[in-house]
Amino acid sequence: MVLKQWARANKVSRMLTVSSGIMVPLPDKSAQDSTQGTYVWDYSQESCPDTLVQLYLGPMKVLTNASASLVGGLVIPCSVSRVTAE
Repeated sequence: MVLKQWARANKVSRMLTVSSGIMVPLPDKSAQDSTQGTYVWDYSQESCPDTLVQLYLGPMKVLTNASASLVGGLVIPCSVSRVTAE
């Protein structure tokens, strides 16, 4: 029997957490669990730019727990009133 299940991939630690809760190395592409059987998945590393990429241009607020880094922060675009010329 084959079942499709959701799993959570952590690209930083390169670990996959499957539905039963076990954590396995993401690049391995297979794992065995004594209660659930064999897990098989496909994984391809996406290329990411090594520099900053502009995703938004305009006024914004940044909410973060750290003052030294914006990693994990949340960016909220500020509303701007727009005036259109007639």
